Amino acid sequence: MKSLVAMHGGSVSAYSEGLGRGAEFVVRLPLVANDKIAAPVEPKETKIKPMKILVVEDNHDSREMLCHLLKLDGHQIQSAPDGLQGLSLLESDHFDVALVDVGLPGLDGFEVARRTRRKRIDGHPLLVALTGYGREEDRRAVIEAGFDVHVVKPFKLAELHSALAKAEANV
Repeated sequence: MKSLVAMHGGSVSAYSEGLGRGAEFVVRLPLVANDKIAAPVEPKETKIKPMKILVVEDNHDSREMLCHLLKLDGHQIQSAPDGLQGLSLLESDHFDVALVDVGLPGLDGFEVARRTRRKRIDGHPLLVALTGYGREEDRRAVIEAGFDVHVVKPFKLAELHSALAKAEANV
């Protein structure tokens, strides 16, 4: 919680008079003047054709939310909780897009991309790396492994739609 509050320019303090005496936690967030609050932006309508998409993500909640969002856009979705299962699905079925977390247990996303590219020289599916790392060297490593697109988590829905639009052009 402390890092989340700090991201918003705030602070967290904790106070206690000792064991068994309870604790008080104080969260301070800066006040934003009303004139600085931006009006909500209406999401742009996406015109992406439904595609067959594989989501490989070890975090259950993230995987389920991403699958749900993609289904709302009309896509056909399959998912896997780790690299080995993701690679197995990629080898046994045809997908237009694979959204792959790079930090997977066992077989990481980099190796999933390498193995997929060795077996599928036709450039399909479009491989999208989902990662919490966005430095230039991270982007290079993603591309060197065989990914087509690098998306940093947490990502905006528009970034995901942009990645899917690249796949649509090749479908």
